[in-house]
Amino acid sequence: DPMKDKELRKPEVLYIEGDGLMLHGQKGKQKELYRFQNAEGVRKNGNRRELVGTRYVADFSHKKTKESILHYLGSHYDLTHTVVLSNSDGGAGYTSAVFEEILGKVGRHEHFLDWYHVQRKCKERLPWVNRELRWKLQKALKQHDREVLTLVLDTIESTAVGEQQEEQIRLLRGYMERNWDYLASLEQRGLREYAKLLGTCESNHRLYSYRMKKQGRRWSSDGGAAMVKIITGLKNGDLREAMATKAELFNLKPCRDFRG
Repeated sequence: DPMKDKELRKPEVLYIEGDGLMLHGQKGKQKELYRFQNAEGVRKNGNRRELVGTRYVADFSHKKTKESILHYLGSHYDLTHTVVLSNSDGGAGYTSAVFEEILGKVGRHEHFLDWYHVQRKCKERLPWVNRELRWKLQKALKQHDREVLTLVLDTIESTAVGEQQEEQIRLLRGYMERNWDYLASLEQRGLREYAKLLGTCESNHRLYSYRMKKQGRRWSSDGGAAMVKIITGLKNGDLREAMATKAELFNLKPCRDFRG
């Protein structure tokens, strides 16, 4: 329907991120909450900045979460001329290929490896390295200089003691090599005109972790899924509308199961 196509939003840029959050389930088991979020930009609200054109999806099923964000983007956007900037920690459910599957045809897609996770990976792999070498490593990554990075890692390797430390350096080299293209900054990719909004997914975990991790709370599958839907609905501003469509449920007699 051509009229429907006209209603689709065609932003110049779209930001999309994905990440997982571990929560406590019942019987000592952990449950992973899968999340995606997108935004069209940012506006100033007094001294604060707030994202605009946002949408948050979350579920304990990665498949359902991915399908939800894919359906939302497909029904609300025409991205054929949009620059899409994606960001993640590079985990199995959040690779560049996963985002490409979600996005479909776009004007240009650039994927970024989340800087917070890169720093954490360096600390985990190289806990014995002194501050000066750590700073040189960070500088080489920021400048996206492969030659300097190799020299710094060679220097770090010369300080390694034992096979275990050497193995950690080998693993870090492999991590950098696999993700090298995703480590370049907006400026280094010729995209300096776009705001640096990537990396907000991690901070937005607090929406869920504050309510669902507080006081060591543990969640059943149904209870956890219900709370996730409520938090997400409040954030998206569509909880009231969703509940109104299910008004008949609130007229049921308060039997024991219903109260529970």
